[in-house]
Amino acid sequence: MLQIPSLLYKILTVYLSIQMLQIADCDLRVLLTIFVWLFHLAVWAFVLLGFLNKRMAALNVYYIIPGMYLLHMLPFHVLETIKGSLMKNNKEAKEQMQKKIAALFIIPDIFMKLKDKLQEMCFFNPMSAQGMLLFGMITGILTLYPNMPKYNLQ
Repeated sequence: MLQIPSLLYKILTVYLSIQMLQIADCDLRVLLTIFVWLFHLAVWAFVLLGFLNKRMAALNVYYIIPGMYLLHMLPFHVLETIKGSLMKNNKEAKEQMQKKIAALFIIPDIFMKLKDKLQEMCFFNPMSAQGMLLFGMITGILTLYPNMPKYNLQ
């Protein structure tokens, strides 16, 4: 398994912290928005990668995905509302901050570009919230129950 040496991990952490402070211009509201954005990113990463471990898959299938499904039925998005209120409902500033922080972490930037490209090409975007929940549920169930009965369709 790939392990990051302790010193390199500390240097990377300090570098990312400094970059986030620069993006926030030492404004506490923007910094809190960045942390909410990172939490949002971590939740979706957990949903998409939960199948890598049986415990994570069980947590995903039984608690996280059903909970997210219920939260998505609300007339508003909880985390987006928090980010909007922290940025004083300035959508342009919020989008600009999100682009900067996504570019800093590279993988979210690639993910967002892929999502936008699929939005143009596909009838239903598999990278939408519903598509990612479905992917997390299917892969989680396949991880938990690898010996599902196979039906002969003849």
